[in-house]
Amino acid sequence: MLNKPKIIGITGGSGVGKGEVCRVLTCLSDDVLIIDADKVAHRVILSGKPAYNEVLAAFGNEILSEDGEIARKKLGAVVFADKAQLAALSAIVHKYVRKECEDIVAANPDKIIVIDAAALVEGGMTKDCDVVIGVFAEHDIRVKRILSRDGIGLDAAEQRIAGQMADDMLRGYVDVAIKNNGTLEELEASVRKLGIL
Repeated sequence: MLNKPKIIGITGGSGVGKGEVCRVLTCLSDDVLIIDADKVAHRVILSGKPAYNEVLAAFGNEILSEDGEIARKKLGAVVFADKAQLAALSAIVHKYVRKECEDIVAANPDKIIVIDAAALVEGGMTKDCDVVIGVFAEHDIRVKRILSRDGIGLDAAEQRIAGQMADDMLRGYVDVAIKNNGTLEELEASVRKLGIL
């Protein structure tokens, strides 16, 4: 029988600090392999990749940049302003993201796989995880982090948060919840206390 790696899901909305939780986990074990689902989603919509034509068919050529690639900022402006459009994009992209994640897991049976995904629940990947960690932070803190990180305006940051699953609903899908309202040192201590590795 093939080895099955331990799979840890890290989820939470934009600006909660999922990436920092992943960073701490990589410091705790050399066997940790991070799958950044956001980066996977960026790859699958590149020209020539599986989701490209489906996304264009759904949203039109207005989302293209001059080089013929999908401009993520243009696409984001459309989908984060309209939950129905976001759901349509998710329906296209999630299946390809999940397939790529499955391929990475299969190729790394001896690793501890950590899937960093804001849409872990929506993408149907929670059932693949041995444990799901939800990262949460206060709204104003999230907005400040998004503004400083992504170079977008306040309205766009608020739209992004509003377009994601509400914290109260997300809590129903996680095994462990981490609050990340403080310093990086406090977050690191919280992750270490979990003892999941």
